[in-house]
Amino acid sequence: MSFVFNSAFAFGNTKITLANSSNYYHDALKGASVFKRGEIKGTPVVYGYNKKGKFLGYIFLSTNLVNIESYSGLPLTSLISINKKGIIQGVRVVHCDDPIFLIGIPISKLYSFTDQYIGKNIRSNIYIGGKGKDHVSAIASASVTTVAMDQTILMAARKFASKLGIMKSIVKVKYKLKNIYSPANWNELRRDGSIRKFTISCSQMGLKNCSGEYETVYYGILSIPNVGKNILGSYEYGYLSKRWKEKNQAAIFIIANGVSSFLGSGFARGGAFERFHLEQGYSSIMFRDVDFSYISSLGIKGVPYFKEGGIFTIPLSIFNPILPFHVVFTFHKHVSHASMLNNETFHTFYSNYHLPSKYYISSYRYVKKMNQYQIAWIKYLKYVIPLVLFLIILTVIFIIKDKIITKRLPRNGRKWIRPLYYSVLFLFLILIGFIKPSQPSVTHLYTIYDSLFVSYHPALFLLDPLIFILFAFMFITAVIWGRGVFCGWICPFGTIQEYIYRIKEKILPEKLAKKISFEFNNKFHFRLIYLKYAIFIILMATAIISIAWGERLAEVEPFKTVFYLHFERQWYFTAYAILLIGLSVLSYRFFCKYMCPLGASLGLLSKLKIFSIKRYGECKSCKICAKSCNIKAIDDKGTINRSECFYCLECQINYNDDKLCPHLLKLKKAKIGNIK
Repeated sequence: MSFVFNSAFAFGNTKITLANSSNYYHDALKGASVFKRGEIKGTPVVYGYNKKGKFLGYIFLSTNLVNIESYSGLPLTSLISINKKGIIQGVRVVHCDDPIFLIGIPISKLYSFTDQYIGKNIRSNIYIGGKGKDHVSAIASASVTTVAMDQTILMAARKFASKLGIMKSIVKVKYKLKNIYSPANWNELRRDGSIRKFTISCSQMGLKNCSGEYETVYYGILSIPNVGKNILGSYEYGYLSKRWKEKNQAAIFIIANGVSSFLGSGFARGGAFERFHLEQGYSSIMFRDVDFSYISSLGIKGVPYFKEGGIFTIPLSIFNPILPFHVVFTFHKHVSHASMLNNETFHTFYSNYHLPSKYYISSYRYVKKMNQYQIAWIKYLKYVIPLVLFLIILTVIFIIKDKIITKRLPRNGRKWIRPLYYSVLFLFLILIGFIKPSQPSVTHLYTIYDSLFVSYHPALFLLDPLIFILFAFMFITAVIWGRGVFCGWICPFGTIQEYIYRIKEKILPEKLAKKISFEFNNKFHFRLIYLKYAIFIILMATAIISIAWGERLAEVEPFKTVFYLHFERQWYFTAYAILLIGLSVLSYRFFCKYMCPLGASLGLLSKLKIFSIKRYGECKSCKICAKSCNIKAIDDKGTINRSECFYCLECQINYNDDKLCPHLLKLKKAKIGNIK
């Protein structure tokens, strides 16, 4: 029997192929209007192009690559698209047999879940639950479908990417297990790596009503003779291993203790375990009740107390015991079943396992893979080196700025400082604005907050080396000199505004340039500067409640439109970015002064700055520096607002100019008078 909803979602035994799914190509690859069928290494594929003939991505059918069973015991047949860089462009479920979508959960929930994968990199670990770049929200009350859909998308996409050559293919490895046995207790097996321990704390789950460990899990490969005999005893292991060999299976064991249950309840209702699965290469292994048998006790010496345990069998056709694999745990934040029905919050955790080499004979040798952070830093080293070099040069300039102005360039400092200033701006604009776009944004502050206080993965920020280096530099220099180091000398969007304003001054007659310039009076200006602080507080508060809404509101920054998407997006985003750039013709760095939330965050940090700009007593009444300060950081009393100063050094040049500064002129006259 087949059920069709909105003419777009089918249940039943309908045979789905890539060819007869053409009605859904547009849903699987947004923006594509021209589709051409082909084949890549035996896998049917559809090439998608826009109206201008630009290639957008590859569309493929999940069941041509993987066969991951969902709640019904059948796969979630889906169209998936990725681009040449391995970024998911779209997902469209075209066939599902899970009964839960017939009896209460709307189909739109499944579509909303799959839409979260758009823009995700298939090389990344995607976490179900939590907040952040590589996190997705689960389908409430459909945890089995959630995990199955997640694995269908990622495993199919990765397997297809290996055919394209953008991900490494999995090589089949031949091996022979050694039939060795030496009596060992629990701790000895733990020390040699045969048994792996994995702990999840209550704080990681975000729970306040429990303390200590939320779940402690131990696991290992039970079908390895030395492991199985020591844990089960020779007799029971002999009986079970004979059965595993006949069925060509491997077996793992898992025992756990804590306030939750790694077994979950899905296997009791529908035969599927939703709270953990295995990942090896491009294979995802989910377990059902037929793969499971209970463990109530173990006789091995030193085994810790456990509340629940089980043995799980895996076909050797899809699992190689000598290769590394992940055990992926997905737990609900709420423990009670009633609360889960109302508000289901998930957290995903990865635990890595590799069988000790003493247990097998093979030409394969396990080389510990570099983690994602190491790979990212090596990949972007060609950008990291010049960025660090530029930052060192800028730091040296700030350290010796007084010597440059006072000793080496007396009275002509402005002629030399300005070319130096614009050269530094140009270098950073080219590198982090156009060559490798890395414009810091308030959204990166979301990631910092999430990494430190929500997902507890501080190292996530290392995935983007240039952003990490820039933020480290920004925070350090903001405390030493204030926000002006970044905002005045580095920020790419600030540089664009700076150049446009200066070009206007150069190419237009002086009177016309002044006529089309507009600046608020000081009274209104010194009130309006607080607008950016209000924007910053609203954005951070929103992001703490909902990262998705925080991302939407962060469009107040035009950085994504200008540097990352190069104005190729919806007209209103483009128009907004052009408007802000256009305002910089009329008002010097309008966005920086009044709207930038990132600038506001650095402005707050600048309150702590160690070094202040030098001032004389006469500066309180003198207006020379205030008039030459384009950013208007000097008030009517001659006080420099450390949170607004961009460190252009204009006032410092005036400070040392004995032909302009009233204080120096006074001293000069007194000196001449004494000589006379």
